[in-house]
Amino acid sequence: MNASSPQPGATEAALRQAGQLGRRHGRAAVYWQVGDSGTSAALEFYRDLLRGIASADPAITGLYDTPDLTAHWDYERGNLAADLQLADGDPALGQAAEEYLAAAREEFWLEAARLARRRLTPVAGDEDGTGPEETQRAARDHSG
Repeated sequence: MNASSPQPGATEAALRQAGQLGRRHGRAAVYWQVGDSGTSAALEFYRDLLRGIASADPAITGLYDTPDLTAHWDYERGNLAADLQLADGDPALGQAAEEYLAAAREEFWLEAARLARRRLTPVAGDEDGTGPEETQRAARDHSG
């Protein structure tokens, strides 16, 4: 094996770490874009957000950018490579980037839904069909 190709265990560890980084960045991006307001005026916003996520309504989901590996997010492919201690040309970096992006996108929508549900509590749980199961399914759909 050459020096630029990690051992299989090292590749798996890098992929796990990439997923963890993606989830962390996805969660953080929610608060940068959506915010976290507890005002009564925000309740309608959170209801619309939750419904939009659950139904994959592009009028809602299209308003937000999920993290990617660009300068726009101040976290590029080179940053990921450095965090994972992978060489820029390492084949594992492509897999790690895919893992990072999938995790960031999925976690963004999951966290946005969690935030909305937290803000809508004690409003009744699942009367409008936007409970955790529907939201998780929609988040997975958005991440593809």
